[in-house]
Amino acid sequence: MGKDLNENLIYVKVKDVVDISGLSKTIVCKRCKTNKYQTKLVSGNGGQQYEILFSSLEPEIQAKFRGIHPSCNGDMCDKKLPIARISGAELSFHKNSSAPVSLTSKEMTLLESFSLIEKDTTNYVIPEKAKQNALYKVDLIIHWQNFRKNASNKTEADKEFLHLYNNKLYSENLYNNLGKVSIKSLYRWFKDWNDSNKDWKALINNYNYGCESQLISDLTLIEKYLLLKYMLHQNKFVLTKAYEYIMQDLKKLGVEAKSLKSYRHVWNYVLRNHADMVEYSRGGLKAALDKQLPHITKDSSKLNVGDVITGDGHTLDFMVKDPITGKPCRATLVTFQDDASRDIVGYEVMTSENTQSIASALRHAIIYLGKMPKVVHLDNGRAFKGKTFTGEKRIDFTSSGIQGLYAQLGIKTIFSKAYNGRAKLVERFFKELTESMAKKMPSYIGNNIENQPACTKRNEKFHKTIQGNFVPTIEETKILFEEWLNETYRQRQAKNDKTKTIQEYVNAGKGNGVDISLLDDLMLVSKEIKIHKGAIRLFDNYYHNNKLVGLDQKVIARYDMFDLSYIKVYSLKGEFLCTAEREQAIHPYAELLGTPQDIAEYRQKIKAVQKFEKERKQLYQTNLKTLYPAEKIIKARKTEIKQEVKEDEKYKINYAENKNILEDIENKKDYVINLQDMNFEEEKVYEIDFNKVIEQQKQCNI
Repeated sequence: MGKDLNENLIYVKVKDVVDISGLSKTIVCKRCKTNKYQTKLVSGNGGQQYEILFSSLEPEIQAKFRGIHPSCNGDMCDKKLPIARISGAELSFHKNSSAPVSLTSKEMTLLESFSLIEKDTTNYVIPEKAKQNALYKVDLIIHWQNFRKNASNKTEADKEFLHLYNNKLYSENLYNNLGKVSIKSLYRWFKDWNDSNKDWKALINNYNYGCESQLISDLTLIEKYLLLKYMLHQNKFVLTKAYEYIMQDLKKLGVEAKSLKSYRHVWNYVLRNHADMVEYSRGGLKAALDKQLPHITKDSSKLNVGDVITGDGHTLDFMVKDPITGKPCRATLVTFQDDASRDIVGYEVMTSENTQSIASALRHAIIYLGKMPKVVHLDNGRAFKGKTFTGEKRIDFTSSGIQGLYAQLGIKTIFSKAYNGRAKLVERFFKELTESMAKKMPSYIGNNIENQPACTKRNEKFHKTIQGNFVPTIEETKILFEEWLNETYRQRQAKNDKTKTIQEYVNAGKGNGVDISLLDDLMLVSKEIKIHKGAIRLFDNYYHNNKLVGLDQKVIARYDMFDLSYIKVYSLKGEFLCTAEREQAIHPYAELLGTPQDIAEYRQKIKAVQKFEKERKQLYQTNLKTLYPAEKIIKARKTEIKQEVKEDEKYKINYAENKNILEDIENKKDYVINLQDMNFEEEKVYEIDFNKVIEQQKQCNI
């Protein structure tokens, strides 16, 4: 102990006196109560505690605190002494050293910022509950004293009083607040109350009121500093491992570490009172922003349906089939959520987040709402900030020449700050999507290692068999997602109108519709392509429209990447020509090897082709007759008429002239034609040329 310290101002803890002197805690506390030691009460763990004036201790105990033992002749004792906490200062005694472990001013400031240096806590407000509890004790003491006042046998009176009280026969209200009481408690309360000149504050529970915002601990400053050093590290050490490192560091300094429980007590205090600093130190700024720091609260009730929609992308937690490779992959769901209703008004599913998928999702959102949104709140992601959407050259990621999709539509755009998920309410929807829909999918794989299903782990063959192998395509994923939206999500209560569901709330706020052709011009992909045989080939599909027949030129095909069932065809100068539908391929040998459905599709296709061919043939002939009205054509027409008359005469039979021949034909079974025995797949008209039959009969007679 330094000679510069005034020993008349130094107080030490009871625990330190017990450790140094070897006396029991009961003896030391008794000496404090009997005023053999000069003491003061301070707030400590669990309540009020004694601190003893150093100069009032016995000389041999003072000598031990100084590190001097009487048998050592004034030299430092070789025994390693525990730490003595003296009036806020800490004297750390080390083996073969009298100098304490000191901290720099910056390190002390650090500890002070975490409130790890004790402060005066005498000025505090007693909680109302503790105050009322102490007053109930005073009432019980007064009732007890009055009950035993005139009793000849005080002991029997005490037993009778407690029997009545503990069975709710004396004062039920006091029992309901204080519970069961023993005779020892009554005597202790009476003594504390009487010794304090009947001050009810003496009956307050032995608790360190006023110390909620600071820590009372037996750890030294160096121990507290080492605890922060390891527990605030970004590598996120667990407390048990940090405790091992702290013990190693203290061992090098010759100091014995306290128990793990003491360190856990300090760390829990830091977590309760400095959670933001802990979150920032261990998880970074985004973690602190998302979990601890305050944010702006938005009142969505001031918005109408369609005023503001928020776009964001989310990687699905289940596998889908890649449309190109056919292999399972994690697709991206691009959504636009209405801020007023929280409904998903537009979405797209594809294997990567790009400007085209976002454009298609926005197009569907506008069509679904029936009006243009006033503001579109977009993610800070690369795809959402392409020139296609903003029209600004400084963030041109796609090398697009469009001035700005939203600017042309009259929509204002805002972008979220990087790593600021709190600004987008759609993030909450993605969590709901995972829990309510994604986990139902057989191809669910989770979003991290911790929540992966058993079937994704090695050697879990049984779980793989019960999970199944179904992996949906993008089209099937859209169907399942739409069903979930309509049957589950949109049936929930609307936040801004508790009397309506989300679906009803959105339907009431939809617009009267928009010009879809304007959206097509802005959002459909364009490609210059050559027409061949009245059809357009795109992505190994053929798109046909009768209006394309005869065109042998290049046209502009505009299509939606996520709905390839049709394309819109424009001339190179921008004139709209038609909408071409995608042709369905048919079975090449439907009538021989196909199913009944294949046969029906084949016959329907044949009829349609034959009908079109007939119409085109008539058109050709009509045009040619108009161009060439010559006599040959007229004669040809007359010949055709005569031929038609002649064919009609085939069916006229002169029974008088051919009576004998007909009788022979009837007798000859070889010439009988039984139409019912013939199996034809299609209805056909069979003609009998009786002139040929007669000629054949004559030859037979010869």
